[in-house]
Amino acid sequence: MNRKKKIIIICCCLALVCLLCVIPIINRVFILTVKYNVDGQSIDCSQAWTIGLDGFDGVESCWGYGINTQDKKIYFGIDFGGLSEIYLGDGCDVDADYVGITYHLEFPKKIFHRFWIETVYLDFEKDDAKNIHGTVNTDHHTQYRGDLTIRDEMELGDRVIPYDNPQTRVYLRF
Repeated sequence: MNRKKKIIIICCCLALVCLLCVIPIINRVFILTVKYNVDGQSIDCSQAWTIGLDGFDGVESCWGYGINTQDKKIYFGIDFGGLSEIYLGDGCDVDADYVGITYHLEFPKKIFHRFWIETVYLDFEKDDAKNIHGTVNTDHHTQYRGDLTIRDEMELGDRVIPYDNPQTRVYLRF
């Protein structure tokens, strides 16, 4: 490799390091890792549904990228406008049944510390009637509001509409 290429690579690496040092100070950054287990066995996420950004508190200033790995999914997000809430849409095959999952992340306001990292474990089980039940645990004891609920239908006034796939919501407060 000639000298010019080496200098370009070094400059790019230095710029990336500077960016990673400055962003947490002036913006809010989060890394959410999700691990799915069914009946005690980890789900292979490498070919699974891709986690994605569904909405962002009415603000369109959040950049994010989702990664599927063998046994987990990782979502990396940076906000450029005052992160407070974010919704992540994801999906998971639980014993050949697709479950749509929405993560509702709430971040504290007016806090200088603007870098969050969390690992969420969703443990699913099927009972004898083939109903899916689940529990949520976190590595860093993020506040979790409510139980992991899996819904097969929604109520619209006096009508009940079945979902194509079971739905669940996970509420996390950092």
